[in-house]
Amino acid sequence: MSNRALHAHRNHLLRALPARELRIVQTHLEAIDLERGAVLADVGDPIRHMYFPETAVLSINQPYASGDSVEVAAVGCEGMIDIAVALRNAERSTARHVVQFDGRAMRLKRGDFDMLFQSQTVFRKLIHTFAAGFIASTLLSIACNRLHLVEARLARWLLIALDRSVDHILPLTHEVIAEMLGVHRPTVTVTLQLIEKSGALRVSRGRVEIVDRAILESIACECYHRAVEQLPAGCGA
Repeated sequence: MSNRALHAHRNHLLRALPARELRIVQTHLEAIDLERGAVLADVGDPIRHMYFPETAVLSINQPYASGDSVEVAAVGCEGMIDIAVALRNAERSTARHVVQFDGRAMRLKRGDFDMLFQSQTVFRKLIHTFAAGFIASTLLSIACNRLHLVEARLARWLLIALDRSVDHILPLTHEVIAEMLGVHRPTVTVTLQLIEKSGALRVSRGRVEIVDRAILESIACECYHRAVEQLPAGCGA
């Protein structure tokens, strides 16, 4: 197998592995197509697989007894879930993992991940580096949700979603965006209309098309650029 074939992954962690380690890791990887809305794990479920998104985006949600849920974080081509396994050897999921954008991912069985994490030096280092960036990015998002207006937060969220996507058209409903931002649906509707008037995007049923990225960046809060510094963006091959 050629080095070019080995490094064909879109996932940043897999793509960053040296050829020798990637050969070893790749023998345990399983390619899987994920459908939007699928629940990969719920709170309390045993962690059976680790997912490395390639074109899919996975949402990490916290559900409540009321039936509501709020996105805590999301992971695309830049990383993997569940980092709790790497950081504290967790056996069960502490959040709900939902497919936000359908697409392709690579997955490892939990036992294979544990073995590779212990035996492959660069693989382990990359996971630790991602985990540190993921935590920093999540803390930044918490602060952003507290301090910044919904319009700026939504622009930031759309930019991050765009970075993880392979298309400028994002398959998003108002309900999904409301859940991601932790706001009510009418707030999303009004805010999308405001941003649409700026010329940054075009909204239609079940999708948001990014028309002018520069305008969208001008609307977003400073947290977008700080988040990019924490986690690599872009799912290009």
